[in-house]
Amino acid sequence: MPSQSVQAMALACDCLDEGLSVNPDIRQQLEQILELGLNSTDPEIAKLAAQVQLSRRLK
Repeated sequence: MPSQSVQAMALACDCLDEGLSVNPDIRQQLEQILELGLNSTDPEIAKLAAQVQLSRRLK
């Protein structure tokens, strides 16, 4: 279900933003996943990443 995936990814990004101590490898992996999603040729993946980005900006 895409909406749950958007919520889960947005929550993970929020945790990175609020985390006092986040493993740099984990931070890099999550940022890379989001960036790859935004540039994906698969419309579903690109849509999911765009929804995550939008939900983060609307907060």
